[in-house]
Amino acid sequence: MKWLFALLLALVVFGGAALFSYYLFFKQEIAVRHEQRGDVTPAPTPDISLPEFQAAAKLRQESKLI
Repeated sequence: MKWLFALLLALVVFGGAALFSYYLFFKQEIAVRHEQRGDVTPAPTPDISLPEFQAAAKLRQESKLI
């Protein structure tokens, strides 16, 4: 029973150290690599011509457009 407790304690200690080192060292490098490769999708740019298009569509429905 002592060996099981020692094994679980070692797993908790070394697992926590591995998780901490992953977050500290590797996670940022992986994110930078993905960004440089282009895997990260860019945020969609807002359509600045939408109000003008809606105004033109309204004029077309009112038959005021040529």
